[in-house]
Amino acid sequence: MNEDEHMTTHIPDSYVNDLKRKVMKNLIERTDKDETVSLSKDDVYKEACEGISVYDSYPSTNTTLKNRVFQDLFGEGSIVDGNAPNEVKITFRGKRAPEYQP
Repeated sequence: MNEDEHMTTHIPDSYVNDLKRKVMKNLIERTDKDETVSLSKDDVYKEACEGISVYDSYPSTNTTLKNRVFQDLFGEGSIVDGNAPNEVKITFRGKRAPEYQP
């Protein structure tokens, strides 16, 4: 088990949920709620992690945490695949969900 995998085995759900909210708020703001706009998952995730000291032990390069955040968002129907590999688009459900409003 590498360091990245070890660090993510004990990620609190509250961290994932907080990052989901930050990712979605970022998507909502950057796309102006336009479901046709496709953005890089990496860029959106890195911006969500910026300036949050609690995530110092879970850096934005932690792919397991990032994957869990995006899997949850895909699973709940808040995002869909974008126009290019590694891009996402916001959905009608995602842009209307009260928990993700800026």
